[in-house]
Amino acid sequence: MRIDATTPVAAPQAEVFRRLSDFDRLAARIGSDAVALHRVGGEWVAQVRFHGVERTGHLYLIGMAPPEAYRVRGAMDGVEAIMAVAVSAEGPFRSRVDVAIEARAASLKGRILVHTLRLMQHRMTERLAARLATFAREIEAEVAAGPV
Repeated sequence: MRIDATTPVAAPQAEVFRRLSDFDRLAARIGSDAVALHRVGGEWVAQVRFHGVERTGHLYLIGMAPPEAYRVRGAMDGVEAIMAVAVSAEGPFRSRVDVAIEARAASLKGRILVHTLRLMQHRMTERLAARLATFAREIEAEVAAGPV
């Protein structure tokens, strides 16, 4: 199963990448009752409530190519996923952010979860696109306000 989202950002590529790769800030930004993300050494531990069940997953940074891209691998309850984030320069003060998440089952339990996720794929894609667009507007406002 794969979900993708793309959004333009009116900010330079390096600034966009810097903000998208500030993982501690991203974790604090989640701020949801459904998700908790904690950094433990070189990995993050996520607690997610999915269908009323508390699930724990682990996330690892597996690739970093500033200011263009990074990749994160995650595993939770028999589901393995790779998230790829790419920032492309479309001019000196314009960028494009592409996020792709690919999930696959690694066990029977994972197959059941991936099947459930497939049923929600359209809604998850819409939510990812909306959150990415919101984050892009925040980055634009921060860049317009001056150096951080």
